[in-house]
Amino acid sequence: MPSVVQALSNYNLPIFVINDASDEKTAGILSEINEGADLVRLFSFSINRGKGAAVKKGLKEAYAAGFTHALQIDADGQHNIHDVRIMLDASEKDPNALICGVPVFDKSIPKSRLYGRYLTHFWIWVETLSFAISDSLCGFRVYPLASCCDIITRSKTGDRMDFDPEIIVRMFWNSIPIVNIPTHVTYPQNGVSHFLLFRDNFLITKLHTKLVIGMLIRLPNLIVNSNRQKSQHWSEIKERGSLFGIKLMLLIYKAGGKHLLRFCAFPVLLYFFITGGSARRASLEFLSKAAHKSAELDLPYIKPNIRNSFRHFLSFGDAIIDKVS
Repeated sequence: MPSVVQALSNYNLPIFVINDASDEKTAGILSEINEGADLVRLFSFSINRGKGAAVKKGLKEAYAAGFTHALQIDADGQHNIHDVRIMLDASEKDPNALICGVPVFDKSIPKSRLYGRYLTHFWIWVETLSFAISDSLCGFRVYPLASCCDIITRSKTGDRMDFDPEIIVRMFWNSIPIVNIPTHVTYPQNGVSHFLLFRDNFLITKLHTKLVIGMLIRLPNLIVNSNRQKSQHWSEIKERGSLFGIKLMLLIYKAGGKHLLRFCAFPVLLYFFITGGSARRASLEFLSKAAHKSAELDLPYIKPNIRNSFRHFLSFGDAIIDKVS
């Protein structure tokens, strides 16, 4: 903790430290930091309330003190403090956006945590009908405080490990732009995790149940907002998949060949078809041009429709599978 505070002091910004009922030794260290550093403002809970409650305390205190933005960073040294300037610059460039760190892990991360993150990623993509959120669990962010604190005040957000994924989804639902910044994240040797397997997994499962229901309630607006996105040149559109997905596809092919891969790819293509408004429109536009061209050549005319568009997606998937095999 002292090294984290010392490194952050180089940016000459106030540092809000939240002591979530730490033990006596840690509380003493925090008191020494508070007394020895002019930039530090220490707030303490008498009982442990959880990470989410601590983060919300810091955000509210910063907003009450008149700040417009706040950078959230873990105290255990996992996050790359050298990227603070990159995060702040991104926030200055787009002050209305939520700036989110996207972890680039080294070999120190346990494999169970690395692969387990993708389960939450999947549900976040379902709850937002979007791939705008690259990672919902990283606690390295810059919040626009007005919109963030408004959501915290109006909604009952989680007080523990469920806060980070919930607040980012709710900000997305409120049309707050999401900016993803890659950042290296390490797991320090002999680090102590405060993630409790059963309690926090139960809270996160409960959270996703609540957010899926919230998504269904907001479904018409989410679809409309998706369709209103400005069209981009194909070269400017970011890939919607991930390296993990590509590796998983290769593993499935190795295990069961082309037919198993085609079977597993069907629900993935269906998901991309449902959520990819611009891709559907491009498909229908292409099919319409192809149909008119067929008519000019006295070939059978096939009227473009949603069913044909989905078959177009499936053909694209088959082409990828052929390349893999």
